[in-house]
This record gives sequence, structure tokens and C-alpha cells, in this order.
Amino acid sequence: MNELDAKLHRTWTQLLIDNDYREIAAIAVETEVHILYDNYDPEFIAFDIPTSAYVYIKNDEQIKKVIERAMRTVSQRRIYQYSGQNLSRF
Repeated sequence: MNELDAKLHRTWTQLLIDNDYREIAAIAVETEVHILYDNYDPEFIAFDIPTSAYVYIKNDEQIKKVIERAMRTVSQRRIYQYSGQNLSRF
């Protein structure tokens, strides 16, 4: 992870903890976050989830929603595409 990815990861994990999603935050601690670019334009945010946690996330739509909503909240108004739009893909 680069510096921006690491800051985004820390803020995302802290938001989960602050909102009492401690089990999901425990998964987030082990997850890597990467902002993927297309010609220097942020395209989307990717999660590299550990294999041990993948089974829980794969089978639980609620966990997926919490992870995505928390990241959307953290990245909103902080990471923009050149067009000025917030990232819409996670």
C-alpha cells in the first residue's frame, strides 16, 4: 500500500470500530486497500481480503454492504476522478 492507501485504510478501519462493527474491523485490519488508477485517474478501490475472512464476507451480504458503505463514506469528497466525480466502484 502506498501512503494514500494506508491513510484510507486506517480511517476506514477506525470508522468501523467507532460504529461498533468490531468483527468487520478485525477483518479490515488484515485487509489491504488499493486505489487503482487508469492513466493517473482514480478508477476504483480494491480490497485484498485475507483468505481466512473471505468465506465470511462471501456468504454475508450485510457484511459486504457495511464494508462498501464505510469505504464510500471515508473516500467521499477525498478521492475524485478527473471528471470531478466521486468513485462509484468498489
